[in-house]
Amino acid sequence: MIAEPDDEASDSPFRSSVPRRYMCSVCSKRFTRPSTLRTHMNSHTGERPYHCPSSGCDWKFTVLSNLKDICAFVLV
Repeated sequence: MIAEPDDEASDSPFRSSVPRRYMCSVCSKRFTRPSTLRTHMNSHTGERPYHCPSSGCDWKFTVLSNLKDICAFVLV
């Protein structure tokens, strides 16, 4: 499991000053943008909306950047 930054640590140099007003209804994690919350929800629903365009490849991804990273040779 990937460690999450401590939301209570206000003295962290990496803490954004932008309010995290969008909260996940499943795990209560907060986000600064609604689009990030929508992407995060894929982790709860299991939805994988991004499909590899290569014929014969059945790989699907929850995050578009993962598709671009893993299938980069296909997308070039």
